[in-house]
Amino acid sequence: DAKEATALEEGYTGDKVCADCGEVIEKGTSIPATGTTTDEQGNIYTVTSSDQDNLTVEYSITTDADAKSIVIPDTVKDANGVEYKVTRIADKALNGNKKVTTVTIGKNITEIGKNAFMNCSNLKTVTVNSRSITKIGANAFSGDKKLATLDLSKSKVKTIGKNAFSGCKKLKTIKINANKLTTVGKNAFKNVKKNAKITIYAKNEKTYNKAVKKLEKSGAKNVKYAFKKKK
Repeated sequence: DAKEATALEEGYTGDKVCADCGEVIEKGTSIPATGTTTDEQGNIYTVTSSDQDNLTVEYSITTDADAKSIVIPDTVKDANGVEYKVTRIADKALNGNKKVTTVTIGKNITEIGKNAFMNCSNLKTVTVNSRSITKIGANAFSGDKKLATLDLSKSKVKTIGKNAFSGCKKLKTIKINANKLTTVGKNAFKNVKKNAKITIYAKNEKTYNKAVKKLEKSGAKNVKYAFKKKK
């Protein structure tokens, strides 16, 4: 009757049973639920909601120290095959990782945590498949000196934290949907590449102009802005 612990359910070490008579000699003990699950690539996820109608996890870290490509999936299953949506990238998830060069963000991500990809010195490409990202935390991509492009045109981001892309010296192509954008933190785009092109997707020019002011205030001054209409 031994049972492995999963993200939500306790496990059990199993009883010791007499081989001859079948009686229990010693009762087993409970194994606490792990609160985490791991995929085949060695990525660890932490449970953020155990509501059976809304099982969710956040991407926490990779155990593969040499991984160059990180794929954050739409969903992940635990040892019992229970499926969870991956909705968040944890604070400091890959902070300081020197190996990773590409990151793919799944369609269910709604938030990128603080310092999540800070100082990933070889990170060049981030592919965003989510249309649901509303918040990018402080220092999320700060110091990623090789990051060249950023496309957030599919997501209606509300908040970009302070220093989120500060020091991304090669960041030359940026696309942002500004229709829900309310906050761009201090120095969020400080020291991006000179003459970088920032395309702002907005429902009208008034929304576009407000976004430009927010981005300029955050440090994106020596850049070229372009307006693209999008409801």
